[in-house]
Amino acid sequence: MIEQVSQEIFEQKFGGLKVSDIKALTQSTIAQHVQDTRL
Repeated sequence: MIEQVSQEIFEQKFGGLKVSDIKALTQSTIAQHVQDTRL
């Protein structure tokens, strides 16, 4: 139930962006950062 509420808040704040989209963006950003540190 907490996840549902937080998802609704996220959708309101980010203009309809889904939480899954935000997670995907975050994961890709972290992956890029990890690759950069390896170099």
